[in-house]
Amino acid sequence: MTATSPDSAPSPPVPPVSPVTYTPYLTTTSSDSAPSPPAPPVTYTPYLTTTSPDSAPSPNLEQSAPPPRQRTPLPSYPGPLPTADPPRRRWVAFSVASSILMVIVITIVVAVNQFGGGDATKGETGEPLVLAYTQQLSADDTSAVAAAEGKAILAEVVDGSTVVSAVTPEGETLWTQTYELEPNELYLTVVEDLLIIDAYDLVTDDDEDIRAVAALDDGALLWQKPWTLNEHNDVAYYGTDVVFERRDGFEDNAVARVDLATGEEVWSKPGPDDVFILDEPRVRAETVWGVEEGTGAIPPDFYSLYDNLAAGDRIVDLDPHEGTAVVRDAATGDGITDGELPIDDEAWTVYDDLVVARASDEASPDRDTLVAHALSDLGKAWEVPLDPGFGIEHVKPCGPDLVCAALGDSSADDQHKTVAFDTETGDQVWELPVDWYLHDQWYTGPSGLVFGDQVFDTVDSFQNLDFEGDVIVEGQRFSSAMAVRDNRVVIEDRDSGGRNISILDLGTDGRSAPAGTGGHAPRHVSLLGELMVVLTGDWKAQVYIVPDIT
Repeated sequence: MTATSPDSAPSPPVPPVSPVTYTPYLTTTSSDSAPSPPAPPVTYTPYLTTTSPDSAPSPNLEQSAPPPRQRTPLPSYPGPLPTADPPRRRWVAFSVASSILMVIVITIVVAVNQFGGGDATKGETGEPLVLAYTQQLSADDTSAVAAAEGKAILAEVVDGSTVVSAVTPEGETLWTQTYELEPNELYLTVVEDLLIIDAYDLVTDDDEDIRAVAALDDGALLWQKPWTLNEHNDVAYYGTDVVFERRDGFEDNAVARVDLATGEEVWSKPGPDDVFILDEPRVRAETVWGVEEGTGAIPPDFYSLYDNLAAGDRIVDLDPHEGTAVVRDAATGDGITDGELPIDDEAWTVYDDLVVARASDEASPDRDTLVAHALSDLGKAWEVPLDPGFGIEHVKPCGPDLVCAALGDSSADDQHKTVAFDTETGDQVWELPVDWYLHDQWYTGPSGLVFGDQVFDTVDSFQNLDFEGDVIVEGQRFSSAMAVRDNRVVIEDRDSGGRNISILDLGTDGRSAPAGTGGHAPRHVSLLGELMVVLTGDWKAQVYIVPDIT
């Protein structure tokens, strides 16, 4: 596919490349389940740390466990063992026994290949993860974990209150605090020297949601207030300030900035009077490549899936129904420029000084078009009209000067693909054929991408790609990426002994030896530097020291 300038005719699309074998991992409608037909995605955007606008960024954050994901046991080997008539000679008995042994060996080989064999297991004989501490937490959704600098944060609801402890990697208690919160779900976020406690669906306050913020050094409560989680979408962090989108009814939509240390509002700008779908954000921060290059930080997905992106100092405030937008200064909220921006808020991103998106139906009524508008004046920079029948499902940065779009063909099931485009010209750089495109997702590290199928909070059957679109590590059916941060990927897979986790380095393809986490899939993994905190399927907090796998 080749981009066209605003005044030129579109060039014909580049023919598809030869298919790359890819087996999607389909997830059930429960949040932790075994493969099944695709379910509608559930999106929640958590909170990240960054530096203040005037200083070099130093992101330091991690989040707690999302709702549990339950999966069914592995299928057994479908083939029967051979049978034989009663032996009449010893050599016949030996032959039957040999056949049975051969089938058992084949079964084991098949299981190993299915459940994590091949290229994705490269490096399994590397350095082991060191389990430094384990603690049993309360066995429900009100347990949560997070990794901070030099400490693990463990939370649970006990006797109607939320009890939070900070411990060293070896389990020495640094502090313990009790907060008068009894939620049905609990989330933690570390933002520099602050701990955010999001308590969802309180038992004692008419199902109200509360956000509380405590000091990370001693757990002292700084403030708490109502904060409906499904009406607040954190956009970016600047120091200990958060810029967020509020969707609070028809007339109370807004974009605002709040000081998390005090709970005080820094600025607020009203949004359009309309109703907007929760998982279609109308406010985004500009992003730049490299976590050290911007003035703020971009929230990860599902508390643990990061991109190698930083937030810039501009915010795009979109009115998708009117086809207009205001570009705002993130520090003051003041408008920098405004004008027409006819894009679809279901598929858009802000990257490399551009808004890249699927054009709105009004702007491109006959076909889907990938279009880029300059942040400086919202003028059109380039566009790529797609062939009739192709649709754009998802748009997101996928490398230095690259933005990817997940494309589906309504007329042919074998034409689905994800395509990378040059942000400067709009020209196609590479494409990857896929079996199904609706849940294609990717996350970037400094050295490559994690690409796979995401319905809930893991990237299933993920592949490791380089920025040329080449597959470095093939996906495996029963392997999932639970966390991505910098160049490290936390992999969860299974074998006959239960569930395992290991860490893959995107830069070297090195991998730690696996560590067992029990018979059920882990509920959450929090990774920061050399520290990893796991909430297991049986609600144990495990604190690991990560070895050098580079």
